[in-house]
Amino acid sequence: MIFADGEKKKTIEIPILNDTLREYNESFEVHLSAIYPLNGRVSTKVVIYDKDHLK
Repeated sequence: MIFADGEKKKTIEIPILNDTLREYNESFEVHLSAIYPLNGRVSTKVVIYDKDHLK
């Protein structure tokens, strides 16, 4: 993913299957590098919680 000059946000779309199966929570990490003016890395962990069985 590349940001153009002046661009401040991007969207990452994750399709979620809405079913009734009991599953474990799932996670992934997003790492950004060469962040100006931070001159380093920025990262975050995204967790998708399974709540299908609560319906």
